[in-house]
Amino acid sequence: MRHARTIAMATTLLADGRAEDVADMVEPLLEPVSAPAARTGQILLRGLMARIEVLRRDRPERAFELLPVVAEGSGLCTCVRAEVALWRGWARVRHATTLDETTRGLRQLNDAQDLYRSIHDPVGRTWALLGRARAYAALTEYGLMRRILDEAESLADRLQDTQARRWLHDLWVEALRAAGLFDRAEEHLTALRSIAAEWGALRVQGRA
Repeated sequence: MRHARTIAMATTLLADGRAEDVADMVEPLLEPVSAPAARTGQILLRGLMARIEVLRRDRPERAFELLPVVAEGSGLCTCVRAEVALWRGWARVRHATTLDETTRGLRQLNDAQDLYRSIHDPVGRTWALLGRARAYAALTEYGLMRRILDEAESLADRLQDTQARRWLHDLWVEALRAAGLFDRAEEHLTALRSIAAEWGALRVQGRA
């Protein structure tokens, strides 16, 4: 697969919170794509950029420009279909202004989780679960949100992905506050502050 080494390196850097370094590396490599004829490596590069736009730059609408619609990618390999469903689902949930749009994003995240499970990809499953938790927060379904976060945490504990843990702690704070479990929420808030200080991430510090 073309760009395989770049994708592997970029994924590691993203896990360490170095999103803008990855953007500098990946953006010059992007080419116009037309699914289903697009090369696997090119769509995976676009998936990395969509992750940055959704999670770092808070521009979820850019993910829709970067990635083909799910139906167009139906002939692509499972890992690519999972990546497209994941970041389009995350983007839809973060961009949503209506219940229908949030629900549509949740369905895409469910699809992504099933695809990642089929190829035994714990990283993808973790991000799909975190996206589902974000969707349930938007739907004020906090009981479901806590259940999903329990599952995500059991996976995240085995991963070396600080960015995933940043989102895990952030979402736990919201879920636990909604349940009135303030002591547990404070533990996750402390962990979130620690990650923000380590990264020098002003936006995360402000959120905390």
